[in-house]
Amino acid sequence: MPSKSAKNKNRKQHRSTANGWLTFGRFLPWLVLAVSLAATYHLWRNAQNHTTEVLQADFDFRVREAQGHIEERLQAYEYILRGAQGLFASSNLVKRDEFHAYVTNLHLEEDYPGIQGVGFSLIVPPEQKERHIAATRKETSRKGYPAYTIRPEGRRDLYTSIIYLEPFVGRNLRAFGYDMYSETVRRAAMEQARDTGTASISGKVRLVQETERDVQAGFLMYLPVYRNGVVPVTVAERRANIVGWVYAPFRMHDLMHGIEGERSTELDIEIYDGEELSEQSFMYDTNNSPGDHANARFQSVVPIHIAGHHWTAGHRWTLLIHSYPAFEARLGGHNAEFTALAGIGASLLLALLTWSLTQGRERAERAAREMNRELIRSEERARQAITASHSALWDYDVATGRVYLSEGWAQLLGGEQQPTDTTIQELASLVPHEEQAMVRTAIVDAMKGQGSSAYQVTHRVRKFNDGYIWVLSEGRVTERDRDGRALRMVGTNRDITERKLAEESLRKLSLAVEQSPSSIIITDLNANIEYVNEAFVRTTGYRQDEVIGRNPRLLRSGKTPLSSYREMWASLTSGQTWRGEFINLRKDGSEYIEAVLMSPVRQSDGSTTHYLAIKEDITERKSAERKLVKSEASLRAILDNVPYLIWLKDTESRFIAVNQAFFRTTGLPSIEDVPGRTDFDLWPKALAEKYRADDAEVMATRQQKLTEERSLDNDRVTWIETFKAPILDKDGNLIGTTGFSRDITERKQTEETVRHMAHFDALTDLPNRVMLSDRIGQSLVMAKRDRTHLAIVLLDLDKFKPINDTYGHAVGDLLLQEAGKRMRDCVRESDTVSRLGGDEFVVLLPVIETAHDAQSVAEKILHALNQPFYLAGHRLEISASMGISIYPQHGHDETELVKNADIAMYQSKKDGRNNVKLYEPGMEGGSA
Repeated sequence: MPSKSAKNKNRKQHRSTANGWLTFGRFLPWLVLAVSLAATYHLWRNAQNHTTEVLQADFDFRVREAQGHIEERLQAYEYILRGAQGLFASSNLVKRDEFHAYVTNLHLEEDYPGIQGVGFSLIVPPEQKERHIAATRKETSRKGYPAYTIRPEGRRDLYTSIIYLEPFVGRNLRAFGYDMYSETVRRAAMEQARDTGTASISGKVRLVQETERDVQAGFLMYLPVYRNGVVPVTVAERRANIVGWVYAPFRMHDLMHGIEGERSTELDIEIYDGEELSEQSFMYDTNNSPGDHANARFQSVVPIHIAGHHWTAGHRWTLLIHSYPAFEARLGGHNAEFTALAGIGASLLLALLTWSLTQGRERAERAAREMNRELIRSEERARQAITASHSALWDYDVATGRVYLSEGWAQLLGGEQQPTDTTIQELASLVPHEEQAMVRTAIVDAMKGQGSSAYQVTHRVRKFNDGYIWVLSEGRVTERDRDGRALRMVGTNRDITERKLAEESLRKLSLAVEQSPSSIIITDLNANIEYVNEAFVRTTGYRQDEVIGRNPRLLRSGKTPLSSYREMWASLTSGQTWRGEFINLRKDGSEYIEAVLMSPVRQSDGSTTHYLAIKEDITERKSAERKLVKSEASLRAILDNVPYLIWLKDTESRFIAVNQAFFRTTGLPSIEDVPGRTDFDLWPKALAEKYRADDAEVMATRQQKLTEERSLDNDRVTWIETFKAPILDKDGNLIGTTGFSRDITERKQTEETVRHMAHFDALTDLPNRVMLSDRIGQSLVMAKRDRTHLAIVLLDLDKFKPINDTYGHAVGDLLLQEAGKRMRDCVRESDTVSRLGGDEFVVLLPVIETAHDAQSVAEKILHALNQPFYLAGHRLEISASMGISIYPQHGHDETELVKNADIAMYQSKKDGRNNVKLYEPGMEGGSA
């Protein structure tokens, strides 16, 4: 038997062991926390480094993309000027109205944002200066243009003058008559364009269009216009035959607007003229704070040559691009931050769990069961509340795809009963197909966010009676799992149909008023001007800020009888509308006559709050009425000198009279043989039947009719424009029809050339970046709809630069053309081969089965390019580095797919060139 002392010793040892375990249990949670935080820190550093590498690749891609967009935009403007150059080359004399019609049909504001206008500067020898000024004043004074002269004053060996500039409104009026050749920077660019025969860009200037408000740096693009019918080859011939320049002025902020878009919140772009980064050469900055980038994490200096060709260096800009905090915030806002937060949370959770286990497992389980029961009761009460609500509320269970709706949905959608439990797919089917992607993107972005991220989107919803209403849909994520994935979303849909209809009505009314060809003035009851539209500014020459708050009497010439004003005020004060005519003065002192409609503006209670004036400039019409030719002989002389075919017919479609141009076309013995005949006597049966039908339509509707016809005559395409109108007597009775026809073939050919140049590469005739982007967009829509795959293959020619430098740019051009042909021969007709610029090409494969299909096509192209090229007596060998991205595995939009293909291409270069790489996550971008 153990002794008493031995038992005491055992008890002490047991107590000591228990105390040891107790002490260890107290420190165990802290030990777990320390180890977990150390592991978290290691993972966070790895994630931070990876994020930095990814952001550097993204920044490099953004820099190349910004450079390409600027080059592409300026190349498109050069095409515009080439079209204008072609207009002058196709005519001995381009009149002001023809130039206006040509530029107007280009739709510059809609299709070519950023361009200030398109103009023509004419060379005026000193001995012809005064005669030129007098002739131009005589032509333009009738149309109310500013008084013309050549500015600045002073004697010079050579004068130039801006005589055409469209659109000829607003700021552009200030440039009328300006001698650009008198200024050093502009003259240098004009002389370069003259001597090379190509486009040139001026250095940084202040445009004459600038006022004291919103001053921007500017530059100009020039193309020479040589004497018609002459194709000069040497510099001496070009200088001897130059007659002027077509040109376009640009304001830097207006030009860059739309190029950056949403990226302006992440990247800052500074543009400097030339190579020096100084205040004198500074032209543009995204945030108007040049040099404010000391703390930027990513930065790049990129030279860019614009308006250059293989035989000219072009003009150089320098781009300084650096990142904003919003871009750099991704370093802590994606994987790294998530890793840190998740690791800290997991560490705390493990420490807490360890502590909880040491404190009692049963108590923790009991508390967990009670919390679970309370959570179930809370969710049930919330869903019952949503179901019973009369508002259009919804509760979306992401895991199951079920959506719980309130009773307010029945009222919103116009039904008697509405199921309170549906699926997200059935709910999405109520949204029109073309708006479903927008709604889905908003919801997905909110789910990808963090915390209770919300969204708000406006769209239409189909009602039960097949009509549509506009709703404002708002929602937020209310529950996420440990990994940040959304589990539950709640929100509401509110009917805003009346508001949308009111906004649309107001927008249409505002557009109608602002774009009205008539001058519109709104005054208060004291006749003080509160609003004038653009037509008023064009007619009077006054700016809006010069007349707001003033009385319209500043326009009076003193030649309108006072009785007219008294009669007008008597009508207005009695609540009646008044019509009449005024003789007024423009800002430059010239007179004009206008027809006026004055009306009081009344509220619903009948009280008058404003006066509305609608005015039309009828100066030319009045002048025409006074100078109307009264003798038939004079009228005949006028019509016979018009190059268009002009005719008069009676109500039986018999010719009454025609001009000499019409007679020469018919081939009849004399002009007296035409009257009394019909179209069936002069033209083939099919053509005569069409003309008879057109006459019948004009007489039946009493409306004018303008048609364009395309015909093929001896393998030559001809376009004819025909205008027909009814003739009414003074009582409004129909007495016949009149019309004219003219050949518009050259205009149509010029328009088609401009359209082609805007979408195809000038050297290889392959689709350019604009057309490629359009085709990628269409292919993505079809791929999403049909659940198919597409591929982007981006390739860069290896060894091209040494060939270009050794054999010259002419051989380099032939090589690019032949390479483009070989690539086209390797793909299907439905595929697209595009040249982005330089030696960079993109191949779009809109439908593929697997990534192997894309790789097969790429290998076929690579094999074709590896074959020798025999050009201009030389045997040339090149290869290509190619990168492939696949939709949807590697991206869901054009930007992401092209970026990943670009990254894969640079990986191909890093691996030795002359190979194909399929994009894989983790590839690093950048130059090779």
